[in-house]
Amino acid sequence: MVACAIPPGMRPGWIRWWRYGTSDPMKRTWTIIGVGDVPGSFKWYQALFGQPATLPAHDYFGQILDSDGTVLLCLHEWAPTSIPH
Repeated sequence: MVACAIPPGMRPGWIRWWRYGTSDPMKRTWTIIGVGDVPGSFKWYQALFGQPATLPAHDYFGQILDSDGTVLLCLHEWAPTSIPH
């Protein structure tokens, strides 16, 4: 699979993936869970999925990936003060 550039009018953060050799978009959903402690939750979910412990990419966001690179779960820091009113 290969990621393409975000087309005009598409919201940032959305990425489309295409299968090699076809023009059909392959759609996947990424489950995002808001947590108070991303590194701690990251470690817990890795243990739950039977994966070796690694660190998330950021203190505020991490993706749990399968061995083939499929995103299993996204963890995002959630704090009451981060919600815009």
